[in-house]
Amino acid sequence: MGDDRNKKRKRGPDDAIWASTVSARTPRMPADVKKRAACQPGPSAASELRRFQKMKKLRSKLHKACSKLGVAVPLLAFERWQCRSKLDEQLKLAANQVMAEPLLPCMRGSDQGLIKDLVRGGMQEHDAERIASAISAEAEKLAGEEQQEEESEADVTHAVFQGGIVDFHWREPDAKPYMRIGRAHYEKLKTLYCRARGLSKRSLTQEQLAQLHTSIMVLLLRYEALGGHGFQAALGGESFDVLYQQLECSFECFASPLNCRYDKFCSAFEDTDTPFGSLGSFFSPAFCPADGKFEANPPFVPELMEAMVKKIERLLEASQGEMLFVVVVPAWKELPFWKLLTSSAWSCGHVCITRASEHGFCDGAQHQRRPSERYRPSSFDSGLFILLNGIAKERWTSEKLKEILTRFKEAMSGAKGDLTSIEAYEKRVRKLK
Repeated sequence: MGDDRNKKRKRGPDDAIWASTVSARTPRMPADVKKRAACQPGPSAASELRRFQKMKKLRSKLHKACSKLGVAVPLLAFERWQCRSKLDEQLKLAANQVMAEPLLPCMRGSDQGLIKDLVRGGMQEHDAERIASAISAEAEKLAGEEQQEEESEADVTHAVFQGGIVDFHWREPDAKPYMRIGRAHYEKLKTLYCRARGLSKRSLTQEQLAQLHTSIMVLLLRYEALGGHGFQAALGGESFDVLYQQLECSFECFASPLNCRYDKFCSAFEDTDTPFGSLGSFFSPAFCPADGKFEANPPFVPELMEAMVKKIERLLEASQGEMLFVVVVPAWKELPFWKLLTSSAWSCGHVCITRASEHGFCDGAQHQRRPSERYRPSSFDSGLFILLNGIAKERWTSEKLKEILTRFKEAMSGAKGDLTSIEAYEKRVRKLK
């Protein structure tokens, strides 16, 4: 439950990017899950640089194969393929297992979703099947190579501070590639790291500071390699504030250390993210809270959203205390995930739809943007849902939840930014590159 004392504290200068004064309520879960999250060692910068290069190689292979046929790779087709592959692997894990390769796709065979994306982009189906099979085989090969790599070089990360930005280099102060982050987000990550480790931010030793900088560089490499910044978008602060003040909701099911609002959350990568407070993947069998209030704004991949709804319903069925989920998804009404949400027995009975032109999100690359460029217009109409168990329904009436959804919808308009269309936003992003 949220601490009322947090609501009365004076807001700090970094509250625009996260609620630094709020200590999120950690969901009630088995003690070994929390212990594992707190002690998880991160990967080395050397290994993450290899993954970064291998993901670039995979993207290049897909683009070259499509280019030879005169077809452009559909927007986010690569990212959707990667997401489906890792989701498939995650759902097959037992409770005590972790993925051997966290980023590179390892799903064997042709991905039907990628084939459909390529056909939709103008490719013949037989060509799409051939390319999808080839890219999958290459990914499996690269992932296998990574698992056999041995660490042989000193893992030294250099942080170069230049005004409002911080650049991270591996081994040499001017080495490439380098990862860049805004100073406010650097301070946020430093705070998250110290909270997760039980350290004092003001009295870090040189060794602890070096470990922090390596963890930050690894984190930045991972999310840069993942790409698809639209997939990593988050709600604006005003929206989170409504959920916190009205529902005591302070836990995100789909966040990252870079875009999280609070200091505890679920995220895609256990290995790189737990040093900054993540409890691992929402889809991990180990994530099995007994109660709590959660916000779920997942990547807009249909298969993932369908799996999300099914897990939410399982968690509500097994809950032992007050539990609810506030869900934000695109209003793709013809797809299975939407039908599951609208027909769910756990629904509060209200669906709120906000038009694309009426709301926006914090961009997934906000840690590299100027404050004026943090927000992006929504690409789609969005559907807002609340799913909750019987105990929660005793506390919040249907009419009260309808009122909260309306306030939530109004708050989402605060993240539209200064551009009126997603086309104008994408044009500006291309200029920044």
